[in-house]
Amino acid sequence: MLKVTLLFIVLIFLQGCAKEPDTDFIYNSEEKIVIKDIPYGKASRQKLNAFLPSGRNENTRSIILIHGGGWQAGDKNDFDLFASMFAESGIASFAINYRYASVQNHIGYNEILEDIDMAISCIRDSSLKFTFNPENICLLGHSAGGHLSLLYAYRNNQEKNIDKVVSLAGPTDLTDTVFLNITGVTELVNTVTGNDPGNRIDASPVAHPSDITTILYHGRSDEVVPYQQSEKLFEKIRELNSRNTLRLIENCGHGFNAAELWNIAEETVALVNE
Repeated sequence: MLKVTLLFIVLIFLQGCAKEPDTDFIYNSEEKIVIKDIPYGKASRQKLNAFLPSGRNENTRSIILIHGGGWQAGDKNDFDLFASMFAESGIASFAINYRYASVQNHIGYNEILEDIDMAISCIRDSSLKFTFNPENICLLGHSAGGHLSLLYAYRNNQEKNIDKVVSLAGPTDLTDTVFLNITGVTELVNTVTGNDPGNRIDASPVAHPSDITTILYHGRSDEVVPYQQSEKLFEKIRELNSRNTLRLIENCGHGFNAAELWNIAEETVALVNE
């Protein structure tokens, strides 16, 4: 039933509101609008989607969604449902792509963070055109996207006004042997860090604890990214901010079912609007 409800919300929101990017005018703030494939750089994957709620104004809060996929797969459109739900709740929502990690193309975590930085700058620079508050941005990501959200937020919260970060099953310690011993994980981590022990440390959110408000969601049955990854980070940041929260979900793996996603979305809306 929940799945049907979520799809119904999305269909209502998307019907007749997708528009092409336009830089010559301010979009009507009374309309709900979806704009797909807005370029923020020259590379083919340097694009983002915007989901703008109706009735927005200069105080409308914003959230940026970062997809997962082991740093080498996934797409911004994976977050269409979440972005639509947030927009229906009055939050300007943006889902971004980034260049995939590639040893051959010399794209590692620093280059991906540069993409995220460019996307956020593009989004903030468009605040007048799209009508929303470009300050106090919230980042949310799943899996590799959770890792990137945490890492970027902890490194750049003051400069980029990142106010909150939400991680869904994101890796936090790329040096952890338990994590690295999971089939295929070492290869993925080596691709994004260049098989450099120093880079593994630098690319780990646990190495950059911050007082930014952080909410960590993780399934206790996760066999891709063990829930202890979120526990490790929480122990580092627990005392830095009284609002920091770790939510371990019973009988939940690396993905989240409809009911769990619904709860996460509702709690995130409340967090963004604080």
